[in-house]
Amino acid sequence: MNIQSILILTAILITAVIVAYRYIHRQKRTGGCGTCNCSCHETCKLHILALISTATVAATAQTHQPALIPYPREIHISLQKPCIIQSKCLISTDDRLLTETTYLKALLHRHFPDISLHDRQRAKADIKLCIDTTLRDNDEQYTLTVNHKGIAIHGATPHAVFNAINTLDQWIRTNSTCNKNRFCIAPVQIRDIPRYRYRALMLDPARHYLPVSDIKRYIDEMARFKFNTLQLHLSDDQGFRIQVYSHPQLTQGQQHYTQDQIRELIRYAATRHVTIVPEIDIPGHTYGILRTHPQYLCQHTDTTAWGHKLRTDVMLCASQPEVYKLCSDIINEIAALFPSPYIHLGGDESLIRKNWSLCPRCQALKARLHYTSDDLIMGYFFSHFWETLRAKGKKPILWVEMDNIVPPATQYLFPYPKDVTLVTWRNALTPTAIRLTAASGNDLIMAPGEHCYFDYPQYPGDLPENNNWGMPILTLKDAYQWDPAYPELNQPTDHITGVMGTLWGEAINDINRAFYMTYPRALALAEAGWSTPDNRHWTGFKTRLYPILDDMMQRGIPFRVPFEIYAGNDKNYPQKK
Repeated sequence: MNIQSILILTAILITAVIVAYRYIHRQKRTGGCGTCNCSCHETCKLHILALISTATVAATAQTHQPALIPYPREIHISLQKPCIIQSKCLISTDDRLLTETTYLKALLHRHFPDISLHDRQRAKADIKLCIDTTLRDNDEQYTLTVNHKGIAIHGATPHAVFNAINTLDQWIRTNSTCNKNRFCIAPVQIRDIPRYRYRALMLDPARHYLPVSDIKRYIDEMARFKFNTLQLHLSDDQGFRIQVYSHPQLTQGQQHYTQDQIRELIRYAATRHVTIVPEIDIPGHTYGILRTHPQYLCQHTDTTAWGHKLRTDVMLCASQPEVYKLCSDIINEIAALFPSPYIHLGGDESLIRKNWSLCPRCQALKARLHYTSDDLIMGYFFSHFWETLRAKGKKPILWVEMDNIVPPATQYLFPYPKDVTLVTWRNALTPTAIRLTAASGNDLIMAPGEHCYFDYPQYPGDLPENNNWGMPILTLKDAYQWDPAYPELNQPTDHITGVMGTLWGEAINDINRAFYMTYPRALALAEAGWSTPDNRHWTGFKTRLYPILDDMMQRGIPFRVPFEIYAGNDKNYPQKK
């Protein structure tokens, strides 16, 4: 703590002592209150505690960031009078914010169980929620003001108000005091806006089915930290997990989501301002489809004991018209079901050399199209679906693939149309992906494996203990210390739309394991997607992290305890080779 912090804290503590003395002295003489000539003894005690609390917050802010994750764009902590909330609290809102008001009430009841909350359309409400049309820079832009007049939240949209409520929740957690039925909150002024508009996490129920109730719980937690997108990986070699009316055999004999369950999940996610993006992975990772449709395999494939053993080396045959009819039927139903502007169609890890290169029919197709490379058939395959998606107002997403799976890579595996959003994911190839997408005009979502693959172990010897193919270690520090814009490359980055943390499900057999692998690394990613670089510091993040994890533990959210960051100033961190 510097000399300025010490002087501020000393001044406020002296003031608190004077107020306390007046209170005691007056009470001895008259039995009344030492500050306002009333009998509200508890209020005066609370003011004393408030002064001390405010002094501590203000002094601490000189050297430490408040425990807010992700950290807001602008925050001003003053020595104004604190906000005093009585046991009967009035909330001013409007019809557009009914869901957000209900959410706020639940959070306040958790902090102050005895509080009585009432909605009122009046100027003198204790808490005011409103849509502010002057906030025009971003749909999630908001301001939060806490002072002696009350709490005021202004947001550009209901989503922005929801984000502000979650910031308020974190602020109250470490900057409030309670004395019987009166609650004191330290003053603060916050102006906030996200750095990137797309901030996502991904679950993989294709590998291990996750019940709808568990996914809702996962949505609740991610929304607290301002993630706004959940990608659901719904098909892979291990399973096809979503009902398709036109092809009911796709989900035969396996746990899956009915379309009514998906609608329920979408509605619930909307109350948390989370968009669900579906992923149907084609043309590779498709044993989940081919298990019940072996007629769509490439001609050379050995189908001995087909359907009785998992296969991870097969693809949909590119030469069969029936394949495109099947995929179009699936895409049409998915597009009608999900309101998301995006549909993810996979496009990764297609074992072309083991399938299309050996299939006589696919080779005949290649010759007919005058292609010089088998890889170019990928472009032909996906071209059957672009117009369908565009006609339905949907934007396709694909995992970006290049002419090599490790550096150096020089070009895309096949040409991508400009309206396809690409996701960078392969270790060490993100700089190339930034360069290629900037040149081709494709939007880019950042999910580099070395920073965003949350199925990787968090520490040597840590989970996962099964299905670990020799995964690299992705520590919390690695997840935090990266800038999605890669400024060291000195390349255009306006086309980078956001970030995504992926949780591939081979070793994630239930939601508790999913939470454990996600957190606290997702907190690091939340800040990478929301906060500006000048507000992101590893030392400050470590300090802010502890109260957040304590709250998660109290709410029963599993996470890995990052013991190593508190033991010897990171000396226990494994060194990168």
